[in-house]
Amino acid sequence: MKRILTVCIAAALLMSMSACGGSGDNRENNSVDALVSEYGYQWEDTSAPILNETGAKEITFNVYSSKNASALDYNDMKIMQDLYASTNVKVNWENVSESVYSSQKNLIFGNAKDRPDAIYHAGMSAGEIIRYAQRKVLLPISDYLEYMPNFSKILEDRPDIKSQITNVADGKIYALPRVEEMGLLQNPNLLFINKNWVAQVIDAGVVSGITKADLADGLSLTAEQMEDILTYFKNNDMNGNGANDERPLNFVYNNWQGNQCDLYGMFGINDNLEHRVVVDGEVTYTVLDDRFQEATNFIADWVEEGLIDMVSFE
Repeated sequence: MKRILTVCIAAALLMSMSACGGSGDNRENNSVDALVSEYGYQWEDTSAPILNETGAKEITFNVYSSKNASALDYNDMKIMQDLYASTNVKVNWENVSESVYSSQKNLIFGNAKDRPDAIYHAGMSAGEIIRYAQRKVLLPISDYLEYMPNFSKILEDRPDIKSQITNVADGKIYALPRVEEMGLLQNPNLLFINKNWVAQVIDAGVVSGITKADLADGLSLTAEQMEDILTYFKNNDMNGNGANDERPLNFVYNNWQGNQCDLYGMFGINDNLEHRVVVDGEVTYTVLDDRFQEATNFIADWVEEGLIDMVSFE
């Protein structure tokens, strides 16, 4: 299958006098090499933080980002805390809803006095990048590629990606890309399951055909096995808080990803929200497939039995 390359703007760095913890460093008066030494930057030792802990000045960035309302504040996410531990670079995240960001984006770029150091999930068009680069609002990342060995290697290996993110007006790069080559735009659904809980189900002997060894590389479950597992989740205190209040299965109904289409795969249907898929070179309407009705009835039973949390449909 031909791989589809999709690149979208994930982050944009903005000119700011407060990029280093609000200290007011003037980059025009300090060489990059001097700043690198001052902050203890290193990347050769992958087991050590990017910023050396010994004698390094603390560096903090204020990053603005839109996020889904159901997601945790980025400051509280474990992945962000792990990134801080591995880099010694502190990020103060300012999260807003996607709708607020869309309405305030121009104001953010126009506010020179209170502008963030960077915007994550910026969603900028090529025209916006050209406009703000010409106004000296955006900082060209390409000026610092020698200090970004991993990113530089990607650009070296993938000139097609480099060409897509290079500003046509001046040949510089102003934003980091998000690259997707796994077909997730067409089928963006992945099912996640708590392996520790499944191990308890296996120990209890209530599900057949799987062992703990199967947990190492992911599970391939039949609908019946999945039902046995979810039923055990529902009827037992899996999280150890003294109450059987577990939510066996959640999804986000009709969301672009993590939606109900995951479940139809158990019945051999590669479904999507439009119910139009290509099978053997022909466009097929999945709703007309007998397996679709079978799957829908099966899922409805799970809802009735409390195996699917009703909040999934809200």
